[in-house]
Amino acid sequence: STTMTEDRRGLFFIVSFSFDFLFLYDMVLSFPVVCIGVSVFKKWRQLMLKDMNSETPFYEYYRQWVDVYKKGAIREATMSKYLMTQKWVEKLAPELKLCELSRTAYQQLLNDYAKEHERQTTLDFHHQLKGAIIDAVDEGMIGRDPTRKAIIKGKTPRTKKIKYLNQFELHTLIAHRPYPSVRHGTTKARAVSCPQKTNRL
Repeated sequence: STTMTEDRRGLFFIVSFSFDFLFLYDMVLSFPVVCIGVSVFKKWRQLMLKDMNSETPFYEYYRQWVDVYKKGAIREATMSKYLMTQKWVEKLAPELKLCELSRTAYQQLLNDYAKEHERQTTLDFHHQLKGAIIDAVDEGMIGRDPTRKAIIKGKTPRTKKIKYLNQFELHTLIAHRPYPSVRHGTTKARAVSCPQKTNRL
């Protein structure tokens, strides 16, 4: 199949023929400028994940996967979450190899993580691992996707403590609120529009 993608200037098209080659086509000069073999890119990616095979510990594969695919491509705050995930994998399953990463083994990893984290945090953990695992499946290091139909568990969320304003925050709120201040049970606006009634003798 052939696909075309126009850049912002409308001068170039990237043309893909059967996913074997990419052509950068100049619509002004009318001839291919660059030809890149997709298979070459795949080989380069495999070289970046050097020495990785089905016997590689999962945490080590994940560490190198993060270094290759995420480093320099995401924000530092997001990167720190991936690095924290790698530390947890190493802590919870230091002996787990890629070839041993079955659905049961992966579910057990999630369950162990969920013992100390709430469900939403466990879900984030799962999502950060899934990308690396899918790539390992594509590379033939894992036979089937072990993340399929994974069950996400987690600790019961802690009861949120009621927070009160301190004196400074209270004064700031009163100073900036859009409503008129209250005096003797009525607002200034009401006091102006509704003067106090006098008793008639």
